[in-house]
Amino acid sequence: MQTCFSTDITIFVYKNAEPKQMLFEQTFGKWKSKEEGFSSKRKQCPINEIDSSFETLTTQPKCAIVGNSGILLKSKCGNEINKHNYVMRANMAETEGFGDDVGNKTTLMMINVEMTTKIFNDTIFPDNGTVYDAIMDNLRSLNDSILWFAKGLPHGSPFSKQLHDIAGYVKKKNLNTRFAFSYKTAGGLAKK
Repeated sequence: MQTCFSTDITIFVYKNAEPKQMLFEQTFGKWKSKEEGFSSKRKQCPINEIDSSFETLTTQPKCAIVGNSGILLKSKCGNEINKHNYVMRANMAETEGFGDDVGNKTTLMMINVEMTTKIFNDTIFPDNGTVYDAIMDNLRSLNDSILWFAKGLPHGSPFSKQLHDIAGYVKKKNLNTRFAFSYKTAGGLAKK
């Protein structure tokens, strides 16, 4: 029995791609061939037949999604959160100094357009050492994690370039972070 991935929920994770090979542009549909690109409305089986530079997230027995609202402060839930196989957070939520309450494990960090721009501005063009240090601390804390931009980007979007530049910066600083995007933003596959 072949395992298929759902076109609606799959996250593509770059394996060991160089930043210049990473694309984050939106293309809706399914993979047809390297020559034809995408069409729509069908599941794909398996990802390594499409492109070996990607992997998909595997099903995990215990997952935790940790929000940023502050509701966990003074909760002492950190150890319980860390016990999960997969811990997802959003928009560079800080764990440093809050480990007892929110844990310190991060497997996947989702970022939105605003956070992408903030990371880009504060790392590529830093104007304030304090802001730069805070962003770098957050990026370092993602050691062996996945940074996931979950929304679609149109072709040629400035945010696509920002993500590409952030990937290059992370590689230059030797930070052990991989990048991912949703299937419906799989422009990188269509361009190969």
